Amino acid sequence: MENLKGIFLMVVSMAIFMVADLCIKQVGTELPRGQIFVLLGFGGALFFALLLRRGGQPVFAADFFSPVIILRNLAEIIGMFGIMTAVILIPISSVSAIMQASPLLVTVGAALFLGEAVGWRRWSAIVIGFGGVLIIIRPGLDGFEPNSLYALLGVAGQALRDLATRGAPTSVPAARIGFYGVLSTGLLGLSMMVFGAAPVVPSPPLLPLVVLMIVLGSIAYHLLNLSIRLGDVAVVVPFRYSRIVFGMLGGILVFAERPDFWTYFGALIIVLTGIYSFMRERRLAQIQMPDTAG
Repeated sequence: MENLKGIFLMVVSMAIFMVADLCIKQVGTELPRGQIFVLLGFGGALFFALLLRRGGQPVFAADFFSPVIILRNLAEIIGMFGIMTAVILIPISSVSAIMQASPLLVTVGAALFLGEAVGWRRWSAIVIGFGGVLIIIRPGLDGFEPNSLYALLGVAGQALRDLATRGAPTSVPAARIGFYGVLSTGLLGLSMMVFGAAPVVPSPPLLPLVVLMIVLGSIAYHLLNLSIRLGDVAVVVPFRYSRIVFGMLGGILVFAERPDFWTYFGALIIVLTGIYSFMRERRLAQIQMPDTAG
């Protein structure tokens, strides 16, 4: 039952993320990136602070200075900067497709830095999956979009964030982890505003989208954290791939994007290799369970 709840929350969070991304892309036509990060970061921080206070939890605690939490916050800054910049500059459908490489990169990081066993089959799936990313980006070819490299930077940040989350103490509430993460994004935005473009007053038609961007982004982020904590990672995380469906639908319906054949083909490769990797991980865990019990 917990896995079903985790799957449900994961799919819902991906759908909400898509709507938030559409708002960010539209807001980005008027507001500078630094201001958008400030709005998302401090607006989200207020959301998580209210959640923590409602649950009787302190907003700040000594765990803020934990090395793994500091690493996670730095990774959050990198990931948010890359992904949000990509959402503003390139088609949402392309961003959604490239982002699906994040779980594969997490597997690489777990093998290299956490000592997790990864066999040749999963290494092969990882290599093929990153081949799918290259098909979408097409470096050196006429279809190459340099700004798509921001999405790759975001994927790297997200993967590092997820690895750091694995090492975070279980005593740290999910809402406080979320608070620290979005607060870091707000601080990034402040630094960008100091050295970059001055803030802009949103036009009246844009104000509802700004509010939606903050509220939906915060809710989706919290549901994502809850889904991973509720269910088994190997069961829940594959449903993260639903974001590519929502992202492409949103881009097509709202911004009239028309992904080409190679974008669809690369996205399919990434999704299939990612699902295979998680299915393989789950199968190995089931095989090892009797040994652990015995």
